[in-house]
Amino acid sequence: MSLPVSRLIGAVLALAGISGVLWAALGVPQDWTGGMRWMRSVLALTSLGAISLAARFIYPDRAADTPDDAPANVDADASHGADAAAPDCPDASRV
Repeated sequence: MSLPVSRLIGAVLALAGISGVLWAALGVPQDWTGGMRWMRSVLALTSLGAISLAARFIYPDRAADTPDDAPANVDADASHGADAAAPDCPDASRV
């Protein structure tokens, strides 16, 4: 899924989750009694789960998209001129 579509779905889920939690906390379900009290709790937990899922859609884990044979850091083995000529003691300009 492309990043803009994923973020759009995440934003819609976040808005739906926030509205569900606000309705469960402040809205009509305050009058629910008996077994419907449990329904209010389920609604609140489902809305919180939707907000959590929205965060995963908005900020996807891109580390899982890399192939297994790809190196983690391309420049890790390359020698750099600044590293080869580094002094033994810390330089005041680098601190």
